[in-house]
Amino acid sequence: MLSQLNFNGQAIVVTGAAHGIGRATCAVLTEMNARVYAIDIRPDFEETVDNDRNTYGQNGVAIVADVSAEDQVSSIRDRIESEVESLAAVVNVVGAEGNRQAVRDMALSEWSRVIEISLTSMFLMSRALLPLVERATGSFVNVASTHALVGLPLGNAYSTAKAGVIGFTRQLATEVGSSGVRANSVCPGPVDTQSPSGHNPESVMSTVLGRFADASEIANLIGFLASPASSFMTGTAVVVDGGQTAHRGLVDLSRLRR
Repeated sequence: MLSQLNFNGQAIVVTGAAHGIGRATCAVLTEMNARVYAIDIRPDFEETVDNDRNTYGQNGVAIVADVSAEDQVSSIRDRIESEVESLAAVVNVVGAEGNRQAVRDMALSEWSRVIEISLTSMFLMSRALLPLVERATGSFVNVASTHALVGLPLGNAYSTAKAGVIGFTRQLATEVGSSGVRANSVCPGPVDTQSPSGHNPESVMSTVLGRFADASEIANLIGFLASPASSFMTGTAVVVDGGQTAHRGLVDLSRLRR
């Protein structure tokens, strides 16, 4: 199995690669000997990659682009296709939580923005890069959320988009399976992407482990799903949430510890 966790220099695309789960995924894939095409919308992202080769790899490539824009996704495809013959995987991480508003208060423009960034981008990237993934009999990994499975108060656009990610991934898996290409989604629970001092105590108490995940813990799963080690997994939504969805309410950890 360990040999299946080595990409041997094959190329993999990661979106939302500047921070959080995306950045951690780049680090894991670099460790797995992949050549990472890291994509982010931040204007200074190329400089970020150049200054952090431990994360993105010595031969990693930074691309500054908006993956919710069809013309920019086409440019991404053209560039990658001019440099490599195939892709071992595409990892769609990019997403936007948006403003926390009730349905009755949310403007259509805000709803559309969240859907475009969190869901439409995955469709565009998957459609554009599918031929390259097929050449390597590779895989797609799309990041959803536990809020695709349970509601998030005032998070209607975000939860809807993430539920759409699961549905789209299953549909993609159904359509491309005959060619050997796989597609899976990941549903993280609360993840430590900011300072621990900024954590909501109730969010921590929503997990039975009593803590946030480190972004690397989500990235480890993504690396596995991207690799041939998960060769019989497709169309699956894998939950990695510290037990958040295993129970209802909050966990009083002080009562459970001995």
